[in-house]
Amino acid sequence: MARSMLKDKDLSNTFWADVVSTVVYLLNKCLTKVVVDKTLIDAWSGRKPLAKHLKVFGNVCYTYINFGNVCYTYILSAKG
Repeated sequence: MARSMLKDKDLSNTFWADVVSTVVYLLNKCLTKVVVDKTLIDAWSGRKPLAKHLKVFGNVCYTYINFGNVCYTYILSAKG
């Protein structure tokens, strides 16, 4: 699953650790055959996992740049 995510978005192998971390996180939120009709998180903690915060893998993101107490009239960010 991790390899296909890397190849689908044309990412280099330097992102391998991040992709594997994402895959493990997603698999813990998916249904399994071991626990019927529950996710692993649901079976472990007893509460349903939320999925509102999930985004499409490989989206463009912006990083906030903080220059201390300098006040600007526009948002400072860098494409990442």
